[in-house]
Amino acid sequence: MKNTFFPIIFLVLLGSQVSAQKQQFKRLEIGDTIPELQLEYSSDGKKQSINTREWRGKLIILDFWNIWCTSCIAAMPEMSRLQQRFPASLRLFPVTNNSQKQIDEQFQKIAKRSGGEQNHTGVPDNLASIVGDTVLHQLFPHRSVPHHVWIDQDGKVKYISDGQNSTTENVESFLQHKEIKLTLKKDTGTFDMQAPLYREGGGRQLSNLQYYSMIYREAGEWSNRNIVQQHDTANFVYRFRMINSTLLELARQTTITKYKTKFFAKNRLVLDVADSSKFYWPKDKNEKSAWREKNLYCYDLAAPLSRAEERNEIMLSDLNQLLPYSFAIEIRKVKCLALVKSKKTRIIPSTQRNTPKAYYTEGGEFIMENGTIDDLITQGLSALNAGIETPIEDATGYGRRLDIRLTEVKNLNQIKKELNMHGFDLVEKEMNAEMLVIADHE
Repeated sequence: MKNTFFPIIFLVLLGSQVSAQKQQFKRLEIGDTIPELQLEYSSDGKKQSINTREWRGKLIILDFWNIWCTSCIAAMPEMSRLQQRFPASLRLFPVTNNSQKQIDEQFQKIAKRSGGEQNHTGVPDNLASIVGDTVLHQLFPHRSVPHHVWIDQDGKVKYISDGQNSTTENVESFLQHKEIKLTLKKDTGTFDMQAPLYREGGGRQLSNLQYYSMIYREAGEWSNRNIVQQHDTANFVYRFRMINSTLLELARQTTITKYKTKFFAKNRLVLDVADSSKFYWPKDKNEKSAWREKNLYCYDLAAPLSRAEERNEIMLSDLNQLLPYSFAIEIRKVKCLALVKSKKTRIIPSTQRNTPKAYYTEGGEFIMENGTIDDLITQGLSALNAGIETPIEDATGYGRRLDIRLTEVKNLNQIKKELNMHGFDLVEKEMNAEMLVIADHE
């Protein structure tokens, strides 16, 4: 068969081989040869057949995706450009077990949400799209997407990796027979979220165990980030688990019970370490797979149910003892955006006696009824706080309750105008502020 390129391929097993739909296929590993599969596809409304032996001589990349995977959809234009860059030597197949109807409905929703500004109107025409798949998902089972499988010119499985590694540089190096190192994506579609990590997969996470207090390296079989807590009243056990988190996420989690999300803002962090790259994802996507293996952690805690409220203190103690860093909340004198009383307008306290409320409307306005200054700062000014370099501090000394409406929660000038109407203002000022301080152990 000629190397004719078909814009869209819909995977269906041939009618004469319906029994193959019920056939169970063994999972393929690195080095295995893909079996000979007779597949049926349609192009321009015409049904034709293709055999996987016709993939020989080309690099094949199977890009497993799903309609709920926003990063998969966002990467499609880049995959399209990759196919255009190597039209004769590469065949890139987006593979999904979704139906064409589900795909069309999802892209219609995306276009509607974006008001017509969304560039993704469907799978790009120059990609050979496999839909409604069951066979390839058996050969390459997985839980998280994107999930990329590289098949070399001899039909052998060369790499199983994530989508971040399917780049022009890597493909070009591969086609030039240069050695490239892609981090193996261990995701095999099986991960027991109910078992303690040391028992998951028959104890396969024990190779990642670093400390007795249940601190592990990245659990690659799960791939995603996850936080779970359980109150087991039958066995009187409290369990808390963070899977595949950064050091910064671990540190912030120790503050959440007492301070809520106060220290989740970047402007509440003092990172006094020699190597800050261990705390932040690298910008170069080619480095992310290797980075996560070395710098993502899992934390697993089981404690008496009566000590559930002490979880943050226990976790903070574990991190300080077992990691090469110190984590603490300290008072530092820093430049702040201070909430102060305005000299021009009198403050009018709330006259309501109803239950305090602080919420955002569908239109994005913040409304506080019978709330406190703390409610105003932590909730009403949270969007503004997330985008500025200085923390917001209360310098009013005001203790009564208030009714306040903010219409544009990210616009500092508009917020100042509306706060002025209520007798407040925001000004830059050096103040003592609570900061999350992370430092190297001496």
